[in-house]
Amino acid sequence: MERQLEYVLRTVEERGVRFVRLWFTDVLGFLKSVEITPPSSRSRSRRA
Repeated sequence: MERQLEYVLRTVEERGVRFVRLWFTDVLGFLKSVEITPPSSRSRSRRA
């Protein structure tokens, strides 16, 4: 899992991804959305 996480974070940084927005419907058919923003480089350095 750690290897996949590092790959995703590296790819996000290299490609300049600012956010990922996911749209889906719940079981009742209502539209929902979630936006994911990558962690800042500062928080990644604290984790390491």
